[in-house]
Amino acid sequence: MPNHYGGNEPDPFSGGRMPDAFGASRLAQAADQSKMTEAVNESFFTNFHKNVLRRGLEKREGGDVTTMRIASVGLGDKTYLIPLFDPEVGEVVPLPRAIQNAMPFIRSGQLQGYGSVDEAEASRRRFYGRIVNNFDPSAAGFRDLINPTDTAFNRVVGGLTR
Repeated sequence: MPNHYGGNEPDPFSGGRMPDAFGASRLAQAADQSKMTEAVNESFFTNFHKNVLRRGLEKREGGDVTTMRIASVGLGDKTYLIPLFDPEVGEVVPLPRAIQNAMPFIRSGQLQGYGSVDEAEASRRRFYGRIVNNFDPSAAGFRDLINPTDTAFNRVVGGLTR
């Protein structure tokens, strides 16, 4: 379909196709995809957090409570945010176990991958506070115990990049 900016119009000088507004449409599509990925993942982690609290399965240590503890993990060409906290055992589990726990959610599309670690971490920073700060304002002391130095670990675990 012809494009006003010349995306499908012949270049009058060379006869070839002109680029579509410097790739602006591809950038807009990538931004839209990133927003959709963030929305899907925020919904997953919001439900995860609320379900842990509703069922009383959070981990309490002193004045802190863990409900999610999120890690970024590379699988294939995507970076996923996955929960390290396993509410069924009440502990933060090792990364291979967390990946195994997250795979059904990744396969079903309930957790979606980002194009890079930086994109995943930026998304986490945006939605994390909204999740843990919106459940009950009177519940001081709730946080996810995220260690910012642990966010960009990408090592190989059983053939998976972590």
